[in-house]
Amino acid sequence: MKKAKQILALALVFILLAGTAAFADEPVFTERKGKGVEAWLWEELSQYSPSDVVTAGVLSYFWRESQYRSDAVAGWGSSLAGYGIDLCETVTEETDKGLEDGSSRSYFIRKARRYGGYGLGQWRNSDYLGDLYDFAQDYGTSVGDAKMQCAYIFESLRDNRKLWKKLRRCLDPERAGRLIAIYYDGSQSGAPYMGYKAGRLYEKYHEADA
Repeated sequence: MKKAKQILALALVFILLAGTAAFADEPVFTERKGKGVEAWLWEELSQYSPSDVVTAGVLSYFWRESQYRSDAVAGWGSSLAGYGIDLCETVTEETDKGLEDGSSRSYFIRKARRYGGYGLGQWRNSDYLGDLYDFAQDYGTSVGDAKMQCAYIFESLRDNRKLWKKLRRCLDPERAGRLIAIYYDGSQSGAPYMGYKAGRLYEKYHEADA
């Protein structure tokens, strides 16, 4: 009888875990405007960035798109009344269930495009989304993991050779923000704001690093 109960308990645990992606490390999900998130992201991005100028440009992009929420869908529901956090969690969880064997790739791309973007960068383009999914799969973590997305953005920027060359030579954080807005995100209208934000971020964190 005791053995039967043990078997039943193990079966219940297996059922609870079934369909859930098993990651080597606990994924890191950043929350919108969370305390200390901005400084944490600056440190993460700095590991991959050629300069603080470029780090400021990328961080301004993340702020404008998601306000630093790594599992954000449509800017965390800012433009979709009635969705909000539940939608972010649903898309992420459903994607992660099939991440290991790639079975949720088309679901992820379809949902992210339908709701206007996903993640810190609110990636909307099918190619970006597919690459993000594949990168998360290779990285062995959730598609909403902030550490992975910080690595992915630089992988993605390097693929745009002309932009990457401009960024590596850039000495002005405001220009870096504008370059990313125009040549990566394709947003002329977002360039002035991202440039301004990048300048302020550079002033804040470059001085702290010095």
